[in-house]
Amino acid sequence: MEETSDAVFYPILLQMEHLRCIVIGGGRIAERKIRGLLEAGAKVHVVSSDYSPQIDQWIAEGRITDRNRTYQPGDLEGAQIVFAATDSEEVNERVSIDAHALGILVNVASSSRSSSFVNASTMRRGKLIISVSTSGASPEVAKRIVSEIDAQYGEAYEIYLDILADLRHMIQRSIPDAGVRRKLMKQMLEMNWLEQIEQGVFPPADSGWMEKWTKEQIAVID
Repeated sequence: MEETSDAVFYPILLQMEHLRCIVIGGGRIAERKIRGLLEAGAKVHVVSSDYSPQIDQWIAEGRITDRNRTYQPGDLEGAQIVFAATDSEEVNERVSIDAHALGILVNVASSSRSSSFVNASTMRRGKLIISVSTSGASPEVAKRIVSEIDAQYGEAYEIYLDILADLRHMIQRSIPDAGVRRKLMKQMLEMNWLEQIEQGVFPPADSGWMEKWTKEQIAVID
């Protein structure tokens, strides 16, 4: 974003899988948008008269569909989310007007004022997602903060959160007492598993360790 919006944005994480997302533009910015959408499992359709080599490759591989021409009215038909990412402010504004008229969420790469949402700078560690936004004031500052966060939360967090998720689901399925479940959830957060993961000594090779740990903790609770 090059300009600051006075709007107050509401942070949200969207389930993008199978959503039809239309990207107008075929250059570097459009490529970056498409990459993130594909990682989230979205169905991507791109409209542009020219494509970057990477976008061409995605089209050839069948990962995205395309309409190889300049933007025209009607190109947003069937869209659930739209990204205006051309190098023309005039075209981007036209896309924004059309999307708003159709009630479709739109992100305009060149103008936060014309957008109904903005993309935050994001760090991912598996299930861990940390996003930072300056509401269009300075994308570079947001990127710098994300870089600092990235250095703080290493790759061990991906394994750690996978373990917590699996253990939480197992507890929810197998422990009927809500009070016991809450105590187990608290106890698993007090374990030093993250430190052990960073040292390469966790998780155990025993596939049944979660059940064993849960039984041991319940015995203590009782």
